[in-house]
Amino acid sequence: MAKKQLFDEVAGKVAVITGATRGLGQGTAETLAEHGVHVVLADISPDVEKTFQAIAQAHPGNEGYAQRVDVADEGAVRGLVEGAVRKFGRLDIMVNNAGMHLHEGMVADMMAPYNVTVNALCPRLAATEMHWSFMRAESASRGITFEALQEEELRTIPLGRYALGRDMAGTILWLASAGGSYVTGQLLNLNGGLYFA
Repeated sequence: MAKKQLFDEVAGKVAVITGATRGLGQGTAETLAEHGVHVVLADISPDVEKTFQAIAQAHPGNEGYAQRVDVADEGAVRGLVEGAVRKFGRLDIMVNNAGMHLHEGMVADMMAPYNVTVNALCPRLAATEMHWSFMRAESASRGITFEALQEEELRTIPLGRYALGRDMAGTILWLASAGGSYVTGQLLNLNGGLYFA
């Protein structure tokens, strides 16, 4: 009998990923798809369809799809989730990657009576267009080059590189497996050791 791979049990699960057109969301979607997870990509950008088509081409068995959604619209998000459940009969993984401000609350205490775990992944400095945009403004205001600021940032990260979508996806795959089923209400620092330097 072939040895079971660590994430074999997540193959065939269904994930909805918001903010999936680029950056960490795109990398997460690609990595989950590599492990056999059917991915539903959601983003306000019209490029979300193009992003999913690239994933579908690389993984022809993936039964996911793309949908334009503004996560600030509660009704649209509800429709996104309900649509995924209608198609697949379930939703196993929800990756809330698109950022927005909401009222504070202990969601881990709510989404728990239903055996739903809720955790936050904290990547800190990531290789995303959002971060590059911040860096361009910061380097201009300080009168240094983008490259000089990048070198400065990378020196603060013990692992010497920025976070990528696959870094997030590895933890998501673990949390979605039996091995991570007792982890909830946690802030998981996936930051290359930045806070421990």
